[in-house]
Amino acid sequence: MATRARASRRTRRELLDAKLQDATRLASEGDFVRAEKLLMQVLKTSPKEIAAYDALGFVQFFQGRFSEAQECCERSIALAPGNAYAHKGWGLCVAKQGRVDEGLASLERAMALQPDWFDPYWDFLIVCGENRRAKEARKVLALARERFPEKRCELDQLVRHFRQ
Repeated sequence: MATRARASRRTRRELLDAKLQDATRLASEGDFVRAEKLLMQVLKTSPKEIAAYDALGFVQFFQGRFSEAQECCERSIALAPGNAYAHKGWGLCVAKQGRVDEGLASLERAMALQPDWFDPYWDFLIVCGENRRAKEARKVLALARERFPEKRCELDQLVRHFRQ
């Protein structure tokens, strides 16, 4: 009996993982509607699935639904306070809604949680550039150049973009 229960749990987990993979693939292909449907199915059966909240937040963000994406990030953070991805997403969402200081603080939190991950540094610089925050950008730009020398060309292109 215990073996059957373990097999059933494993099968449920495998099905869940397959749906998450499919949703991630669909989102990366720009098929946000189908990705969202799959993610909502996952969350209906597994309301504590952090990866589903993260992916749903991504989908909603790229559809311009920033407050809904923010809610997904908040749920993810509630379940896993150290989730750098969710802090990064939350920062982007609130910055897009005009709360730039809060957004930058959350992006800094993501950097602190996962200092070897380039994305929050890049997003911090994007938010600064979009909001004419050169002073804050200079500090993070120097740090990003130091931590990610392989990204120097991309960083230089970003700087040139915002100087135009």
